[in-house]
Amino acid sequence: MKAAAIDGAFAFSKEAIKIFKELDLDDRGTRGTLIFTSATAATRGNVFTSVFAPGKFAERALSQSLAKAYGKENIHVANVIIDGSIATERKDDGNPDTQLQPEAIAEAYEYLAGQHRSAYTWEMDLRPAHEKW
Repeated sequence: MKAAAIDGAFAFSKEAIKIFKELDLDDRGTRGTLIFTSATAATRGNVFTSVFAPGKFAERALSQSLAKAYGKENIHVANVIIDGSIATERKDDGNPDTQLQPEAIAEAYEYLAGQHRSAYTWEMDLRPAHEKW
């Protein structure tokens, strides 16, 4: 799991950053935004995430390293931790306080992608209001 997680993230990041470097600055002073989707397992492992956590730790470190390396070139790199169940057609308990709503996640990603270069967010943690953490 770890190798697939980091290899895919590294390969995609490499190609995206190549494209971003060729772009002109937009009205926010940014050439592009690369957002990693992560999980709480990226910040702490436990008995239930022993296979999943190492890959997420590696992705988080990659995103932080890329943010530091390419922020100086006006490329925004962010990491979003999704902590909780996401409501879908197949799995929706009908309570927006216990599941992340896809539209709300999209709004958070849109917020990140729209940030001005003077105030980039590197990491954002999303969870429903009643998530036990």
